[in-house]
Amino acid sequence: MAHQSDPGGFDSADLPRGMADMELMRRIIDQTVGFVGLLAPDGTLTEANAPALEAGGVSRDEVIGKKFWECYWWSHDTAGMARLEAAVQRAAQGEVVRYDAEARMAGDTRMWIAFMLSPLRDAAGRVVALVPSGFDITERKAAEDRLRAAHDTFRDLVERSPFGIYTVDADFRLHQVSQGAQKVFENVRPLIGRDFAEVLRIIWPEPFASEAIGLFRHTLETGEPYHAPGTVETRADIQVREAYDWKIERLTLPDGRDGVVCHFYDLSERQRFEEQIKLLMREVNHRAKNMLSLVLSIARQTAASSPEDFVERFTQRIQGLSAGQDVLVQSGWRHVPIGALVRSQLSHFQDLIGTRIHLDGPEIEVTAAAAQTLGLALHELATNAAKYGALSVPGGEVHLRWKIAPQQGQPQFLLEWQESGGPDVTEPQRRGFGSTMTGHLVRSSLNGEVETRYAAAGLVWRLACPADGVIEDPVPARRPLSDETGYVDTRPDNTVLVVDDEPLIALDIAEGLDRAGYKVLGPANSVAQARTLLSQSRCAAAVLDVNLGRETSVPLAKELRRLGIPLIAVSGYSATQLPDEFEGVPLIGKPMNFNILFDQLGKVLSPGAE
Repeated sequence: MAHQSDPGGFDSADLPRGMADMELMRRIIDQTVGFVGLLAPDGTLTEANAPALEAGGVSRDEVIGKKFWECYWWSHDTAGMARLEAAVQRAAQGEVVRYDAEARMAGDTRMWIAFMLSPLRDAAGRVVALVPSGFDITERKAAEDRLRAAHDTFRDLVERSPFGIYTVDADFRLHQVSQGAQKVFENVRPLIGRDFAEVLRIIWPEPFASEAIGLFRHTLETGEPYHAPGTVETRADIQVREAYDWKIERLTLPDGRDGVVCHFYDLSERQRFEEQIKLLMREVNHRAKNMLSLVLSIARQTAASSPEDFVERFTQRIQGLSAGQDVLVQSGWRHVPIGALVRSQLSHFQDLIGTRIHLDGPEIEVTAAAAQTLGLALHELATNAAKYGALSVPGGEVHLRWKIAPQQGQPQFLLEWQESGGPDVTEPQRRGFGSTMTGHLVRSSLNGEVETRYAAAGLVWRLACPADGVIEDPVPARRPLSDETGYVDTRPDNTVLVVDDEPLIALDIAEGLDRAGYKVLGPANSVAQARTLLSQSRCAAAVLDVNLGRETSVPLAKELRRLGIPLIAVSGYSATQLPDEFEGVPLIGKPMNFNILFDQLGKVLSPGAE
């Protein structure tokens, strides 16, 4: 074969011995499966095998003699061309260059090839040619893309999940944590890649931490899953009790090795919600029994004082009680606007408010306990005015005033009901339950003074009491009982202390005990009031309502038991719901049966009962 020089300065005579026959070389490379060519050191294409030409849909004349990076296979991609040109320069310096490249094939299709560019040296070691080669890796690249997509999908499924999911890898390190699980690990930093045993010991106390570590390792080693439907533990890092339903399983992670995935559901909120529901149900039960006791007390008192018109008077009082309950419920059994309270008890005279019924006073809020007492009293005053007083005739009027006034350094709550323009007023010959509710009941409940004047011009009823008993309901500073407060060990045989924050119920208990021949100390509506009574007098036993509104009688019960004074508990709660301080104390449920009360008093006051 004649000796020829090509445009790139490549001379076939420079080829190694045995390779000078260009026709033989072409035949050899045409039989290869891959793509093979030959370049001059400057990158000029001098030879290309048949598979490369056929795959690209080009002829030899279209590519031979051109710079390799300008040929059809690469000219679609400027960045790819620049990379190939740089690779040619590196190979010309003697470096073997390898990378995956996307080549253009016939019909403007794309093929990924594993591309290699190798320098060809002569006997003296000089680079005299470059050999580009490559083979189709499109399927491999597609598989890699699918694997990468699967990996990304797996990662996104875990990390973006709002549910509690995390994975632990084969090296027992925390691998991934979902968004929903981040809160559990908020005190562990750094997190991803952290030794999982160390992570668990940061969050959980022993022995649970070690038990959990063992379970995870067992699942990782054996593939045996584990499910814990209800784990309740106090966390070591934040000292909060939490509950979880969790399950672990072995799986293959994207790196091909085994790992463990944990799915968990935080039951803490649900558990707290269920506890709140139970507490609410207990409170509803307690208040329902309290209300039944109150209704029973109203029935007893009404029957005793007004047997001839019992149904009418009892119905009216229950309606007044119901109106007050509506206002209390709307306020969440907290402070009640006094204007709303007044209007609820005057609802039957709504059209007279502003014309014949005049309201005057600041918009203050009264406590739930005071609202109930004031509501019952206002109902009795309104009912009496409608039947016998100013509202029973066309021209009569009622002025209702209230205010907070300073008095000797202690604010006073003042309330006045004044009638005018009604029939002549005379003092009644007999005191009924209405007088009890506007007098003794208000006086004992609010620790105040009540004045009722039957003036010729119209009834005047006034209340003056400490404002903090109406506006606020603080728990007074604890003053323990002792001999120094006036209590002595010698006890009267039948004096019974009565403590209940519901004034009507307290009054009913006191009158029942009085009819049975007991002497009553009180009744008191708070721990502080009971302590004051006991510092001035003595008792042989005590009947205590457990729940006193915003406090309990527990401090009083502890002191009385320490002094050896027997107790009887009265409550709408069951025995299992009472505080520990009432353990062993006889319990009488509400509504109360007086025969059971008298029987229990007989037992605790009998010789040897102490």
